[in-house]
Amino acid sequence: MYFKKIFLLVAISTWAAFPASAMDARKEVLSGVSIAENALAGIALDSADSFVNPAYIVDYNSLLGIEGTSMANDFYTGFVFIELAKLGLPGSLGIQVARNFGLLKQGTLSDTPRNINNLNAEILATSPTMNVNATIDGNSLTDLNDVESFGIIYGLPLGGVAKAGLAFNYIGNGVEGKEAVGLPLSADISKSLGDMEVRLGGEYKLGETFTAALDLGMGLPAYDFTYTSPTLSQKASFSSVNLDTNLRLAYALNHNFDIIGLAGYANFGGKVDIDPDTLTADDAATLTMTRNDIYVALGGLWQDETGLAGLALGFVNQAYQDEQKYETAGFDAKNNPASLYFPTLQFVVEKNMATWLCLRASMFYETKKTSADREVGGISYDSKSKAVSTVNTALGTTINVDDFIIEGVISKLLLFDGPNVIGGRTPRLNTSVSVGYKF
Repeated sequence: MYFKKIFLLVAISTWAAFPASAMDARKEVLSGVSIAENALAGIALDSADSFVNPAYIVDYNSLLGIEGTSMANDFYTGFVFIELAKLGLPGSLGIQVARNFGLLKQGTLSDTPRNINNLNAEILATSPTMNVNATIDGNSLTDLNDVESFGIIYGLPLGGVAKAGLAFNYIGNGVEGKEAVGLPLSADISKSLGDMEVRLGGEYKLGETFTAALDLGMGLPAYDFTYTSPTLSQKASFSSVNLDTNLRLAYALNHNFDIIGLAGYANFGGKVDIDPDTLTADDAATLTMTRNDIYVALGGLWQDETGLAGLALGFVNQAYQDEQKYETAGFDAKNNPASLYFPTLQFVVEKNMATWLCLRASMFYETKKTSADREVGGISYDSKSKAVSTVNTALGTTINVDDFIIEGVISKLLLFDGPNVIGGRTPRLNTSVSVGYKF
């Protein structure tokens, strides 16, 4: 569910004068995105968009923020943005810790049976004799879910009509040691998981009416596992190049109303090479898990000093490759579904109730249809699922107390159509809180 929220399509060209320096919790309401860095386009522009298009950091200086959320397995993040002019240097600099970049991006393949965020389970499903769940000194060696990230962002204004930015993010961890496999024998085990990501971004204003923004991200995820004992040698490895790019166009019809166009492309995943016994021929396997997304949206935003209201219509097309290939003939399998989300429709509203209080709400509707090209044991067949419609609502607030900013959001899926209506899913109530300090 989380990854498809990346594509909740709301057309918002710029954010209201209040709340200034708004953060993740505001963005979650106005765009439906539970993790800001998963948003492939800057939709509701606030400080959180700097993690997607680093050029935006120019607009959000001298800000310290932290967030805790239940929307993506309960995690916490932090960042600080600094205006370098205070140090006699050009541009703005940002540092982030523990944001959800890279290989562990939530729900990369969440709409398929496979999950690239759980490589141990996928390797075992493909080759059950692999020791990827082995222990070292009694400690479980599973998916290294405690992987942490850090990143640096730099933005530079260019002549008053443009800005550019560059960001580097790293996420990774590794363990190695010995496992007792029967005294006096032992096995040497090592495992590493990581991703390096580079992001480029820019924005250009043409006169008083037209603004174009473009960002490009490239990630290099990698996973490596080796298990060596006197009687067995195993290995598994994963590496890939992930890409996403996003275009955002804004045209101002008048002082209070903008038309917005959004378009983007994203590619995630790659191939996992598995060898359960390097000394034995014809037992290796290759697991391929990839996803390609294209999205387009068109909408408009009305706003003034009292608040804003926006409406957008769009579509998303997702294509998956989920295949298992074995050196032993007759065991290959594939499940390559394609999903079309049309229409995606979102309405958002934000109201400044007082100089210290702002309230906001959003509603997102989508209809999804899925078809699949499958093959099991050499037998091919196609399938189509019944259309599924959902409605997601979110409520949020911002409170300003001197230089402190407190934001909160509550969201819930309220309606299911199609096969989930009777006895269907019952997702929990999701909550997030952001706290910031403007210095």
